[in-house]
Amino acid sequence: MNIKSVSAQDGKIIGTDEAWENGTLGADERYVARSPSSSGASVDDALALKPISIRLPETMVEDLRVISKLNGLRGYQPLIRQVLTRFVKKNKKKK
Repeated sequence: MNIKSVSAQDGKIIGTDEAWENGTLGADERYVARSPSSSGASVDDALALKPISIRLPETMVEDLRVISKLNGLRGYQPLIRQVLTRFVKKNKKKK
């Protein structure tokens, strides 16, 4: 399926997971709005996220930022979350 396919009926881009992931959908600044400051806590609660503090060498943080950008992530924290998730899943299977 061509992710940039346009519906003949309404001229909209057909929604697919790939269209969201590559930015075809959801990246138009005309539809951006700042969320209320309280929404961060509700997102954390909904995803059962717990804020932690970790000390890393500055050079590592910079490397993580570069790697994140290369992988289309916004910042290094989602990358660290992905890496830790893979590590935990793999090691839990060893039990």
